[in-house]
Amino acid sequence: MMAEDNATEAKTQPAVTVEELTCGRPFVVMAPHPDDDILGAGALMRQATESGIPFAVVFLTTGDASHDHPEWPPGRLVETRRAEAKAALATLLNREPPMLFCALPDGKVADNWGSATIDEIVLFCRRHNAHSLFVTDPADGHGDHKAAFGMACMVWGTGAVGALWTMPIGSRIAGLEPDDMFRALAVGGDAGIKREAIDRHGTQRGAVIPPEAGFTLTDPMIAPFLIEEFFWPVAGVDQTIEAPNDPGEFDELFKESADPWDYDVAPYEQVRFARTIAALDGRHFRRGLEVACAAGSLTEMIAPHCEHLLAVDASRAALTHAKRRLAPWPNVDVRLARMPEQLPEGRFDLIMLSDMLYYLGLRGLQTFLAMLIDRAESGAMIVLVNYLGPMAIALNGEKAAEAAIALARLRGWRLTLHERNDTMRLDRLEPAHQEA
Repeated sequence: MMAEDNATEAKTQPAVTVEELTCGRPFVVMAPHPDDDILGAGALMRQATESGIPFAVVFLTTGDASHDHPEWPPGRLVETRRAEAKAALATLLNREPPMLFCALPDGKVADNWGSATIDEIVLFCRRHNAHSLFVTDPADGHGDHKAAFGMACMVWGTGAVGALWTMPIGSRIAGLEPDDMFRALAVGGDAGIKREAIDRHGTQRGAVIPPEAGFTLTDPMIAPFLIEEFFWPVAGVDQTIEAPNDPGEFDELFKESADPWDYDVAPYEQVRFARTIAALDGRHFRRGLEVACAAGSLTEMIAPHCEHLLAVDASRAALTHAKRRLAPWPNVDVRLARMPEQLPEGRFDLIMLSDMLYYLGLRGLQTFLAMLIDRAESGAMIVLVNYLGPMAIALNGEKAAEAAIALARLRGWRLTLHERNDTMRLDRLEPAHQEA
């Protein structure tokens, strides 16, 4: 199903307090790199300290890939950046909070984390009685930030924390305005001390390594972080936006029209369909499954690639149109089913999940994808397509994709294709034991 109608008009992000963000309970900030913690959550940690709310910090990488300079080999950079992280937190808080350094390779988090890393972070969260976990937002351009979000989803899925929030860092450095789903925490009188803490990261501020040797945090980059910090409620915060999976809404739409989102003519849909079929690489599948088939526009294109194709949707009205459209295809079986509760029996070598995962919420997505992987044949392919426009949903397209990729990774699958444009992203997953 398309999600553009879930877009809301732009509005000012609602203001929140540290007590509202944390429920007044302990939390953990998970930073891909030393300095992400101060940039994204410096005021949160400062105000939590003043309110007596405990917290701890996880650093995923050593930060050793930020610069390339003959006088700063990786070993020296690792040691220095760790010392800077500690000094920055001590400056901000007048103390050092509990810290965990995972020492994953900088710039290569996505390829180097696994169950052992998740177990380590879960244990750390439980040791510090964390209720909430704050992590970088997957809309950040940096691959480590995206991977960190996926890892945080897996930590949340264990029950080690009750709430999951994201904080935009890379996107704000790039000058992008946060989406109106974010909640805003005013930095206020903490701006000066936060600035001092950021300056403790001298390697990143151009103070100890020539700026031309690598990444440098400039004053204009830092300026927005001294005014507000933003946090997006992903899971365990607001049930009204976490799993808006109501078939009745789609029934009403499909009663009014056989094509309420102009599947057959809209440019977005035409690109989505074309790229989806191209992702199949011309393969022929024994038994395919398409979830949320709607009126069958994409189903009709997938059908020639499958010996048998099972197309399901939760909307009875949509399936009325789908059955009529797909009547010329005897290899297509159209059924009414709501996911994940009514996943059909059987095994599949093609699983198509196009513009639907975000309707399940994070818990539903994790449950559903795990079930699908259990039903996948050896050598199967899972294709994920997610809309990237604004949506009034906690788990939007970017987050749904990264959460799914993280779960699949822990289940022995790998990403074999990734494409994106301004409005959509496509990801193809295949078992890791297959030859490339």
